[in-house]
Amino acid sequence: PAFKADVGYSPAELLYGAPLSLLWQILTPVDLSLQDPALYLNRLRSYFQDLPPMSTRDQTVKPAAPRNVASWTDVFVRNDAARCSLTTPYAGPSRVLAHTNKHFTSDHNDCRDTVSVDRMKITYTDADTPATHTPSTHISPHTHIYPLHIWLHKQLPHLYHDTLRQLPLARKTL
Repeated sequence: PAFKADVGYSPAELLYGAPLSLLWQILTPVDLSLQDPALYLNRLRSYFQDLPPMSTRDQTVKPAAPRNVASWTDVFVRNDAARCSLTTPYAGPSRVLAHTNKHFTSDHNDCRDTVSVDRMKITYTDADTPATHTPSTHISPHTHIYPLHIWLHKQLPHLYHDTLRQLPLARKTL
């Protein structure tokens, strides 16, 4: 560090109250030509043999689940598959038939399904009105759901292009 002659201290001494030590000043060089490779290898092997084994993860941890999971009678089930836009992420409601700590067996569209609690949400109903179990609308995998502009293009191509020409941004690209 540069010494300031007019002040009598270096900037580090003024700032920290002590001179800075550089890394090469702290470490002492080791002469590798004096070390025997066989001796070094023996020391390294004995070091790794004396290392204790890693402790295993505690297997007694119970899975996390909501506290009132035993009282759930109706649930929504999350669909983790890739979805089209504007589709609901949850299917249901489904009636709960049986459950364990982490899994539920539910009746959805007359089909029994065992699902993890992580994919479920409780269904809240109004206490005054009885819950109705209507099957959710199921979309066939062969049914195509298009965004509006694609549907317009397929059904009314002349109207679609006329509408696009009226938009200021579309004029530049057409």
